[in-house]
Amino acid sequence: MAKYYFTLASLPELQLFVPAPISVEQFFDRCAAEVKERDMHYLRKTAEGDWSFKHPVTDAWNQYMDDLKHELAYQRSERQGRKQERTRLTNRDIQDAARHILHQKHPLESEREYIRFQWELLDRLESGYFFDSRRLILYLMKLLIALRYAQFDTKEGENQFEEVFSSVRSRIESL
Repeated sequence: MAKYYFTLASLPELQLFVPAPISVEQFFDRCAAEVKERDMHYLRKTAEGDWSFKHPVTDAWNQYMDDLKHELAYQRSERQGRKQERTRLTNRDIQDAARHILHQKHPLESEREYIRFQWELLDRLESGYFFDSRRLILYLMKLLIALRYAQFDTKEGENQFEEVFSSVRSRIESL
């Protein structure tokens, strides 16, 4: 497996809920000189949000996220009084994560917690990988999460909600 000492050492540290110090374009610029074409292919797919390719990192990610989404759906339906059979067995950590996410008082806080659990999964997946393609993919996934979080804007969200709510109210009043 290829080692990317220079590339990974040159990347700035990413922190949860802190603006990303690098863009996706800058990330790819730093990868261009050292990263092999096969690994660049995986990185491009990751940047596109296509994590369906066969790779140990994306396999673990997809399994965890799929389990978490199913558990969130199960617990939401349970909270709404719609009893249903579990479609899959999930471990206690995933059940606790879903419960924690759903018990937030504000949707933005729920989304922050969802992101925190994603970040923690990526932290766990980094263990034992230092300068290889897996570490590059994990870095890029964290970068994408950091960039997505930076787009959250409470005021803008409230404005969009008011627009939608006003539109719905107008339709109801016209009936």
